[in-house]
Amino acid sequence: MKFVKAIILILFFFISMIFFVQNTETLTQEIIIKIDIFQWWNISSPPSPIYLLILLSFALGAILTTLFFLTERIRLNSVAKKQQKNSNQTQKLLTKTKMELETTKAELEKIKQLKEEISRPSFSSDDSYPFSTQNDDENDEEQKA
Repeated sequence: MKFVKAIILILFFFISMIFFVQNTETLTQEIIIKIDIFQWWNISSPPSPIYLLILLSFALGAILTTLFFLTERIRLNSVAKKQQKNSNQTQKLLTKTKMELETTKAELEKIKQLKEEISRPSFSSDDSYPFSTQNDDENDEEQKA
């Protein structure tokens, strides 16, 4: 993009130079600029060549355009800084929320494990009871005898 911009500026410069060279006689004529406001305030400029008026107009336009874009850039930079600050705050909030989510997931997993431990019996169906029924039958027979 910078390359295209440079080519356009160079072309503009050469076209301007060709214009000035080809119209030297016309551009060196002197003019007087007059402003009459309600017949009581008359302003007039000293005699000046036309090329000077064209160059001053171009320079004034360039300065005003530069000031406009400079103020716009300053405004956009302040907006960008506010957006960056907002983005940083949002990122911090997101990080905090992710950490809270991970903590909540870990707590939920602990609760599930505890619930499973509570709901399952302390012995499985394969295991024998601490008091064997076979021994009880033998004890009963011994007592009867």
